[in-house]
Amino acid sequence: MKAIVLGGCGLMGLSLLTYLKVQEDISEILVTDINADRLNELLTWLGDKKFSGKALDASDFSALTGAVKGYEIVLNVSRVPDKLPAMKAAIAVGANYIDSGAGPAERQLALDEEFKKRGLLGILHMYYSPGLDNVLAHYAIERLDKTESVDFRWSVVDIVPPSDHSRQLYWGLSFEGIMLHHFAVPSRRLRNGKMLELPPRAEPEMFTFKGPVGTVTVAGLPGDSLGWLHKYFPEIPNITFKEALGNDLLEERYAFLAALGFNRTEPINVNGQMVSPWEVTQYLANNQLFETKKPPDIRHGGGVIVRGVKDGQKIEYNIQQWPSESLVQKHKDMGCARFGGPGGIFRNGSPMGTVAVLMARGKIKATGVFGPGFVEPTEEFIKQEMAMGQNVEISKTIILEGKV
Repeated sequence: MKAIVLGGCGLMGLSLLTYLKVQEDISEILVTDINADRLNELLTWLGDKKFSGKALDASDFSALTGAVKGYEIVLNVSRVPDKLPAMKAAIAVGANYIDSGAGPAERQLALDEEFKKRGLLGILHMYYSPGLDNVLAHYAIERLDKTESVDFRWSVVDIVPPSDHSRQLYWGLSFEGIMLHHFAVPSRRLRNGKMLELPPRAEPEMFTFKGPVGTVTVAGLPGDSLGWLHKYFPEIPNITFKEALGNDLLEERYAFLAALGFNRTEPINVNGQMVSPWEVTQYLANNQLFETKKPPDIRHGGGVIVRGVKDGQKIEYNIQQWPSESLVQKHKDMGCARFGGPGGIFRNGSPMGTVAVLMARGKIKATGVFGPGFVEPTEEFIKQEMAMGQNVEISKTIILEGKV
């Protein structure tokens, strides 16, 4: 299969390309980015004849249509907030489509009939969360007669202790995303079939993740994984989503800044000058002194706890996925940190690539437009993730209830 990757120079693009580089099912890859110089640097670094490059604005429908022609699948990891031009370009030339999120989902889903008419498949928000964790949840749901609850638990954590850093703040994805989304937008949970809106970072608890992340505090987020699961499995009455954003000290620092209002974007009057607290915070955070001690080592990992009934017995599945140390070392040896920025040694871009490989092998038969975790063959997905170096642990517990 021939693929085009939109926005290949970003963090997700970097991880996706290093994964696709060794996948024989994807024979040719056109990498695009709006930054031509950075794109050329990336292609030189990749050093593989299966990659070619083209400077491209991922919001330009006309340019997209010309670039996508001749490719069988569009992998959109661009930061362009509106993904509709790329989807419509895929329809126009007869290409399948996968993106990592951020697009106007309802308007994207409205293209379902057009994709079906062309015999094409589109999958939205195929990231690690949402995306990978939705597939893991579906794996457990398929094995139960009735699902009573799903608890998503995810982590993006720097496993280097704060005392080993000279810088005070690190973040796994973006400081802006943490401060303006995670600490400003209400959390959600589904309880007894009713969607509840809770304060930001609500209902904190300790959770133990497999691998080096260990036991850390997780707390509520809006949780797109929750929303997608509820859409496709509305009969499940209870769903939660909680995530660790770092070690507990880092969480406290984020919460402190938010409590003081440093994530407020509207300007305030300071001695006669109108100043945005957020712009000041962002500038200071992004211009910390260079690290003089240990660099960060940010890891992604997590999964789901699914409870339900099978053959009259109460069952719990705990499914977790995290990168193997050999995979992380491979990224380090390749020099991914050079392009990934602070904490960019490892990025989990495998889910989108895994789905692309399964599509290339003809393992996904559906046509139309779907969110994550509904049409992917769950066992095949997990096997492919493991083949590229991910660890997966699935535990099944039979719950025996006593009578009083």
